[in-house]
Amino acid sequence: MKTRNKRGGILITTVILAMAVAIGLGSYIALAVQASRLSNNSFHMNAALNLAEAGLEAAMSSINRTDWSDWTAYQGNATNKSKSLPAFDLGAGATGHVDVVVFGATSSPTPRIVAQGRTAGQLGSSVRKQIEVRLRRRSHFATGLVAKDVVTFSGGNAYVDSYNSEDPAFSTGGQYDSAKKRDRGSVASARVEVTTDGVSIGNGNVWGYAATGGSDVDVGSTGSIKGTDTPSGVRIDTSRITKDFSANFDIETAPTSGFTTVYGNVNSTTTFGTAGATSTILAANLTANNSGDVFTIAGDVTMVVTGNITVKGSIIVTPGSSLTLYLEGDADIGGNGIVNQTNVPKNAVIYGTDATTGGQTIKLHGNGVLQAAVYAPNAHIELKGGGSSGEMSGSVIGYDIKMTGNYQFHYDEALAELTDGNPWSVGLWHEITRAADFVAF
Repeated sequence: MKTRNKRGGILITTVILAMAVAIGLGSYIALAVQASRLSNNSFHMNAALNLAEAGLEAAMSSINRTDWSDWTAYQGNATNKSKSLPAFDLGAGATGHVDVVVFGATSSPTPRIVAQGRTAGQLGSSVRKQIEVRLRRRSHFATGLVAKDVVTFSGGNAYVDSYNSEDPAFSTGGQYDSAKKRDRGSVASARVEVTTDGVSIGNGNVWGYAATGGSDVDVGSTGSIKGTDTPSGVRIDTSRITKDFSANFDIETAPTSGFTTVYGNVNSTTTFGTAGATSTILAANLTANNSGDVFTIAGDVTMVVTGNITVKGSIIVTPGSSLTLYLEGDADIGGNGIVNQTNVPKNAVIYGTDATTGGQTIKLHGNGVLQAAVYAPNAHIELKGGGSSGEMSGSVIGYDIKMTGNYQFHYDEALAELTDGNPWSVGLWHEITRAADFVAF
């Protein structure tokens, strides 16, 4: 009897252990299956998002090249373009699909892109992600003083602030008015090394912001960086200093054809263009060695100078005219400098086109107030007024920038809207999460 009871107890214990093992194995298998499903779903969600990003890249490429040759009208509307990319093999039996539509591709100043990534695979996984992007034109002049390398204030008490030539609340007759100044006079350097100063303010004063790509900002004992919201008594407002600045420094390409007039070396008083007309001019060198020599800009003039510019007289942009200058060589503009009689910086734009880093030098040191915008990302740029002081309204982008003497620089915020012909950039990015907002493909 005792033997039977003993055997019964062993049997019951064995059954209980077997049940425990079975439950444990079942739980482990269920957990493994669940983990596999979660991992698989995560893979598909990430893949779908990446596929949607690929659709965005395809759309950005076509819109920047204005090439819609392999796109079709979306739902019969020719101003909207759609495209489906070939299927992607994601491995392990999974496939990916990309659909994209550009709304206002050929008509809108702010096109909208919706890109969809879809995946299908094993274990019943199927994921769809949609991303919406709104585009805007990039401006080379979204910041006041910008250098790839360093910005240096040298000598006296340089000063930086801002205004808006197209807003009467922040300008007078389109010109800078100290009574209406703004605190957006930005100074920026893309230099990332922390062992050297990317922005050297010295004893200058910035009524606005300073930014670097990681290097330090050097401020002298009497220098300042502050704005309207800076607490009283604070000389260096750290909330207006950042070290995460980055920028694209694309080189502008000069026109190579369609010239209405072609010059060789121009070395005496000359009028370029015709009032009320548009002209595209090619010249080798511009040289005005006499203080009385004047280069006059009449009408809307686009000028390409393949050599150098040396001016001891003046370059006058007459009222109702504009100058867009593409310069391959160096410039040394003194005398009365560039006299912009339109009083608006966007009507006197200089593009330095040298492709070699540091391969160009542009010196602007006229006696008058300079109202212009300069984009020469590979140029050494020197801003210096006549005598002991100088003044410029506009924007400057260069390889390095040096302000000398008691120079005043006023960033024209209206230049941020100078976007004609520039590449598109992302103004807004978000994932569409509500099913009701999904775009049909």
